[in-house]
Amino acid sequence: MLYDRDELNKRYDARMEMAVEAERTLQKYGVYGDVEALMYGSKDFVVEIHWGDWKHEHKRCDWILGGMGYNLVSVDVTEDNGSDCYSALRYYRKDVA
Repeated sequence: MLYDRDELNKRYDARMEMAVEAERTLQKYGVYGDVEALMYGSKDFVVEIHWGDWKHEHKRCDWILGGMGYNLVSVDVTEDNGSDCYSALRYYRKDVA
């Protein structure tokens, strides 16, 4: 499938705005992760949390972003040592009514 360049740019700009808003809000509440907009696919942006506690960073991130209208689409655990802390890529999509 070929993509229209202008449409892709508009989509990426919108997703970039979402990512910036999400990162600022997460930092405001003490959740620090790398947030990156995604150009292709059904996911809008990804939050990468490095060695965060399952409840205080990962679940709190979901709760905060859920309150902003974002749905968690998938999680890819990147590092895990069996403790309560792990690293993961958390993918989100804006809930459109």
